[in-house]
Parts: sequence; C-alpha cells; structure tokens
Amino acid sequence: GALARLLLNEKKLYGEAKESYESLRDRVDPRNPFSNNIAQAIELLYSVQRAVDIIDGLLDEGIKDELMVEVKPKAGEGIAVVEAPRGLLYHHYKLDDEGRVVFANLVTPTAQNAANMDKYLRIAVRNLKDLSDDELKFKLEMLVRAYDPCISCSVHLTRIRV
Repeated sequence: GALARLLLNEKKLYGEAKESYESLRDRVDPRNPFSNNIAQAIELLYSVQRAVDIIDGLLDEGIKDELMVEVKPKAGEGIAVVEAPRGLLYHHYKLDDEGRVVFANLVTPTAQNAANMDKYLRIAVRNLKDLSDDELKFKLEMLVRAYDPCISCSVHLTRIRV
C-alpha cells in the first residue's frame, strides 16, 4: 500500500510531497500500521502534483490520435497484478471461445493485509487491556482504519470480545 510505495520511492518525491515527507520522516515507521496514514497523505500530495504536471504536458503538447485495434474474441486465460491505493490487486480470468468470462478470481489488498491486521488487533487488545471498553474500542477502530480496508472487505474483520 501507500507505506510500501513511499519507502520504495521516496527519492522520486518532489514539491510539497517531498517537503512533507522530510518533515514527517521521523514519524514513518515501516513496522507501525499507523504510518500508513502519513504515507497516504504524502501520496495524495504527490498524486495531485503529478496530475497537474500531466495535464500541463497534455495542454503544451496536445493529444495524439490513436487508432483503435480490432479485437476478435477467443478463449484464453490471463493473470495480472496492478498497484491499487491499498496495495497490490491480483486478477485471474478465464474466457470461453466467445470471449466471455467463465472464471474470475481477485485477491484484494485488504484480503492480503487481513492476517497482519488481525495480529496487530490481538496485540493491541493485550497491551491496552487496562483501558475502558469505550477507549479500547476507539483505539482498535483507529488501528483498523490505519489499514484502510475497503468497505466491502471490512465486513470480514475480526470480532474480539473485551
């Protein structure tokens, strides 16, 4: 997700994103799930600046016409990985002779992060056992939000009895 991208690409930052990262660098810990929120904020600054740069480039150079390629449906199978806001998103599809999808499997970043999130929730419960139920619930909700689970995936979160 955002934390991994930030740590792998920090040298590519520029402008406000670079300034923000430099001022917050001491608070970014790859072992701390809460650092993901800082990384997301820096990534947002970077993304806005890149979008402005791309738009400026298109306005300066214009948009080139591209020819459409004819596609003929056929059976096949494909697997791909794309980088999504929350992490890597894996796609696997099978098509029949008419090009219709007959099998699809997606592995979402939230599904990949679930075991780690579960681990940290259990650790937090042990370490914060002296808090009131309301305070503990608040802290655990903060931890879950730091992982930024997608809405449809968040219904599968761990239930912990206090």
